Amino acid sequence: MKYRAASFCIIFLALLFYAPGAVFGQGTDLGTIRGTVTDSTGAVIPGATVTVTDALTNTARETRTNSQGNYEMFGLKPGTYRVVITAVGMSKKEITDIVLNGSDTVSADAVLKVSARPSAKPLTTRQSSSFLAIAGMSIPSFI
Repeated sequence: MKYRAASFCIIFLALLFYAPGAVFGQGTDLGTIRGTVTDSTGAVIPGATVTVTDALTNTARETRTNSQGNYEMFGLKPGTYRVVITAVGMSKKEITDIVLNGSDTVSADAVLKVSARPSAKPLTTRQSSSFLAIAGMSIPSFI
């Protein structure tokens, strides 16, 4: 009889400690924004910088695309977000009004265009002197 009561107490205590974990471990209210970054031909862009900004708090987090052009930003609180994607030689892409509710996973793919080549800075020439100095003497330039 003693063993039966002791066994009952041990089982009861085990359930008491296990139950809260089972109840609270059901889920989370943190969401994820993920996507793929490609160029206009459909080729993936590895190493692109992805900045995810919470519209309410203006808090920004940054990541980079992997070798397959994919990115993922997890652990985001419910709210509205903005995603800005940049890559060397490509135009910047901004995706706004991405809404996360609870533990949603939202896709935000982007197609980047090749950026316009920056205009060349005009060259300025320096006026050459009409005289050349040779051995301390000035003579007119024949060139």
